Amino acid sequence: MPRKVEEVLREKVFSMNKPFIFSSATLSEGKSFDYIANSLGISDYLSLSVDSPFDYEEQMKIQLITEEDRIKKFSKVIDELHKSEGRALILFSTVNELKWFKEQVKSENVSYPILFEGDKEISSLVKEFQQQTETVLCAVHLWEGLDIPEVSLVAILDAD
Repeated sequence: MPRKVEEVLREKVFSMNKPFIFSSATLSEGKSFDYIANSLGISDYLSLSVDSPFDYEEQMKIQLITEEDRIKKFSKVIDELHKSEGRALILFSTVNELKWFKEQVKSENVSYPILFEGDKEISSLVKEFQQQTETVLCAVHLWEGLDIPEVSLVAILDAD
């Protein structure tokens, strides 16, 4: 049976008498680093959390669409895309939902590019999305750790 990553890291990496520094905007949850530390096999650590300079209330909108009916959900997403003028990241919970949305959107009159995970290398899609303000990025695997300039993004989540 394969060993867990935290066992290997604890034994081979963190047992050395060397300091390691981890830095990211997404390492803590509620200013606690326990989850990441436990998943990496780190039992003894010092941590520091700094408040974000980003004003989430003023500069961010997240739209969680929980509509059960696919057609109604699709219609709501299209409405939100028109309101945001294409500046949106649409996150899907399954590849099948993403594929279904891609097929449906072909018949819509959308005046901005829509990028789909799987059409190109994900890093290329993200770069294009970051650089082109009025672009939509549809993805399944970008739920965390994505840095997008403020004018380029309104997030729309697909909740199954």
